[in-house]
Amino acid sequence: MRFYLLPLVVVLATFARQLPAQERLPVMMADMRRDTTDTLFSAAKVEAGLALALELSGRFRFIPSAVRDSIARTVLTERGQQLTLKDITTLSGGKAALFASCFRMGNLLRTEVNMVVGDELNEQRYGIGYDIIRLRTDAGKPLPDPAILRAMQRALCKGWSNDTLFANAPDGFRTRPTELVAVGGITFVDSTSLPPWNLFKDKITVSYDMVQTIVHECINDSMRTVVDIESRDAMYAAGGMYMTENYNPITDTELATLAKYEVGFYITGSLVRNEKGALLNLQYSQLGPNMIMVPLLKSSVPVTTDSKTAIRDAVRVAVRQLFR
Repeated sequence: MRFYLLPLVVVLATFARQLPAQERLPVMMADMRRDTTDTLFSAAKVEAGLALALELSGRFRFIPSAVRDSIARTVLTERGQQLTLKDITTLSGGKAALFASCFRMGNLLRTEVNMVVGDELNEQRYGIGYDIIRLRTDAGKPLPDPAILRAMQRALCKGWSNDTLFANAPDGFRTRPTELVAVGGITFVDSTSLPPWNLFKDKITVSYDMVQTIVHECINDSMRTVVDIESRDAMYAAGGMYMTENYNPITDTELATLAKYEVGFYITGSLVRNEKGALLNLQYSQLGPNMIMVPLLKSSVPVTTDSKTAIRDAVRVAVRQLFR
């Protein structure tokens, strides 16, 4: 699918100007970190997403790095003096300084914000946010701008311990913090005493399609950021694991690898052959101490037809039941 988009900064800036005028905390951009080898987005693009997130909250006024640098150069040139963080923040008109970062693994973005506030900039507000890059340009290149914005919004919510920080933003921008979720294996349990089913014979392709369907069903979940297969397998590859079997239970090694990327929640399941056809079970779990999966939610859906369409429909129903 192709997307024809105006530059995101222009679109969102238009919305932001419609927010009610109010007293806002002036926040100076102190530092931005990113992987300089990642050519998908620049520091300027990340800063633009952060600026819009601050604006959409209705609580902050952003002082960009260009203003900070201009003032710092002027002071160094005219006075020849070094500036502390508090000095440059005050001279820039700020009452807070913000350190931020944005890094990517596959299509998953992880952002951090660390805002220091107070008269001596000694009060810290720290948060992490995630989002998946979903959109593509007309040329097929990943479009990271919306994901950067959402991830920054979520990090700000965490930093200010306020899940409703963007409740008054325009429709489509009322982002909340999310749980970071990965989809593990769907265990296939066949029975030799029953007539063979093609779904079990083709479990390699069927299980992959089931995992893809789960991810797709969760893509607009406002409470969860579900890691897509490409990003999940990139994490596995970084940990030295290849050719993941989606039809087997998730292993401790896989859990440990995903945990390094702060994945704390998992969707796993099973497809069990029975006399009526098969039963699809899904489970939503949280990773507890010692790599123990703690079940939170469960759903079960019967599958009576031996077809990929039937199992795909069953997966959709099971996901909806899981998070209803």
